Amino acid sequence: MRPNTHRLNGVGPAHPALGFPLWFADENGVRLELGLDRGDVNIQAIGEPPETPPGPPFPDDFPDEAFYFYAEAEMTVGGTDGPSRARLILALEAAFGGDGTVVDRRQVVFGRIRVRADDLWPDTDYIALHPYGETPPMRTDERGRLFWTQDLGGGPGEFAPALDGQVAPFLTAVPPPPAGYLGDGATATSVTGSPYDTNLFRLIGPRVGNVGATANSAAVGEISTDLFVVQGKVATVRGVQVDRLGYRRDVAGAVVIDVLASTAPGSTIEASGPDVRTTRLAGAGPHYAARVGCDGLPSTVVLAASDDPPELALTLPVHELVTVTRAEHDPSTGTLTVEAVSGDVQAPPLLTLSGDGIPDTRLVGGTVALPGIAAPPPRVTVTSEPDAEGDRGTGSREVTLAGPASVPVPVTAVIAPVPPVPRGRRVTLDGRGSAAARAFSWQQVSGPPITLDNADTARPSFTAPAGDVVVELAVTGAGMTVMTAATIPVTAPAPAVARAGPDLTAAVGDRIVLDGGTSLNAVTFAWTAPGNPGLVLDDADTVTPSFVLPGGGPVALQLTVSGPVGPDAVDAVVVRPLPEQLTVSGAQFRTGRLSWRISGTVTGTAPDRVTARYRGLEIGSALADATGTWDIRRTVPAGDPLRPPPRGAEVVVTSTRGGDRTEPVIVRD
Repeated sequence: MRPNTHRLNGVGPAHPALGFPLWFADENGVRLELGLDRGDVNIQAIGEPPETPPGPPFPDDFPDEAFYFYAEAEMTVGGTDGPSRARLILALEAAFGGDGTVVDRRQVVFGRIRVRADDLWPDTDYIALHPYGETPPMRTDERGRLFWTQDLGGGPGEFAPALDGQVAPFLTAVPPPPAGYLGDGATATSVTGSPYDTNLFRLIGPRVGNVGATANSAAVGEISTDLFVVQGKVATVRGVQVDRLGYRRDVAGAVVIDVLASTAPGSTIEASGPDVRTTRLAGAGPHYAARVGCDGLPSTVVLAASDDPPELALTLPVHELVTVTRAEHDPSTGTLTVEAVSGDVQAPPLLTLSGDGIPDTRLVGGTVALPGIAAPPPRVTVTSEPDAEGDRGTGSREVTLAGPASVPVPVTAVIAPVPPVPRGRRVTLDGRGSAAARAFSWQQVSGPPITLDNADTARPSFTAPAGDVVVELAVTGAGMTVMTAATIPVTAPAPAVARAGPDLTAAVGDRIVLDGGTSLNAVTFAWTAPGNPGLVLDDADTVTPSFVLPGGGPVALQLTVSGPVGPDAVDAVVVRPLPEQLTVSGAQFRTGRLSWRISGTVTGTAPDRVTARYRGLEIGSALADATGTWDIRRTVPAGDPLRPPPRGAEVVVTSTRGGDRTEPVIVRD
């Protein structure tokens, strides 16, 4: 698969009523608007009107899907029984989440790449090359149908993720399309715009090129077309996205409105309204700003981009600016300190602090120190009292940490208790319970000499000598070393006792892990299978050997252990196979498609592979799924010994878990 590394370059403000972005732009600066005009002859790809009018804010005929960009290529390809059709769709699509019903606040936009074809070879991989890259292998179903889709976008109201889709940059029809469009939405023409100079649709796979004069020739593995139907209307609207807006009023009562906004580069944005001095925002795009003078304290301000229709102008409430100047938490005292100021100096409103996990608290004199906060939220918000229309000024700030470094975890040295051990047994010490450890150092303090292996790790080991041993652990961390000691009691050796574990039941083909770990005083282990000389026992000289359970009945195994004193000890364990129930729900050969299909179920545990054979030749195999269902399919060429079976023929079906069944074949057209 070769993914597209090019991306769309920008998304416009949302339509004030319809909620979808007014435009999307590619890396070449081409901006496209949503194709919604059913009367536009160059807009052909658009959803049908809903059966039930959606209601405000949408018109009665608003579609359940529409497109900023749409390109489609279609061609004849070679199929199993003759020519077939393949289709490629490249789109930047607007739709609705959930069940797709036209409902406000469910607006979504995504980039789509879709490949469809019928009557190709069943259960076969195909690849498509297109203007934006290459698909991964796409597998057909049992009827030879291919349906592959990649949709990349965000959830309802999240339009920026659509910029990361694979449909970029936009393609343009050749020869030149109608003015103001990328194509006429109806005529198949060549295109330009592929970032990889692959302005075509190519399907690669078995016999796809076997059409027309080549229908009876050797298999041709690819076929292409460079003709696309392209739809896309160049955006004439711009819209306004408000990034920040609020007023400041000084002691004398002079009012200015601070405005930060964004829209397409090369636009102009004007602010106006009652008591607002009409002002053009500075900037060439995408960001614009102004301090708008006022002749009083306005309740609203109107923002509009140049040449936009009146319905796209924004009428916005005006509230005072609230600026959070400090948000600081001291973990050593548990105090969260927040300072904020209102833009209204003449009549400063009451300010309230809020945040996740902290109580709403009134600021006094523009500040508050909130005690008892062990850990603050990452961001806090300060809001003013609502005005007569219920609007509030709001400011927020990320919380920073202050004060001394937090107290580190103290370094401790801990040795896990060791029960009495017989002489000659291997002992593993454990210092992992130590805290804040950066280095470990073990040494013997007293007792018969021992050799400590891995003495600079948390878990050294040694062989128990003839007497008690005292060891010391030194743990180093954070500039200090802490030590502790422990006594390991050593007892007289005792004869070994072999314990091979309880008898087991498992499915044929399972890997069985035996466990002699409960044996006592064992120094060496030796596992054998006296009744199964051909059985392969992995790690037969360890505590936990393993083997794959064969079919044919129970397997008896013997464990022999030796100890420091006394004779060897012996114990046995038996592993019995679970019975496998293999059923065949259907075994058929279709002469029209020249294909086998054998399916059924098994009761063995996964993984369980089922294999079907005809006259000793393997038809195919398949792994049973989580429900035990399996399905074997195969299409065979002319002259293959697997076709055609005579009526009354039988297939033999076996499984790796020991199932075995013979089933008659049904031969169909």
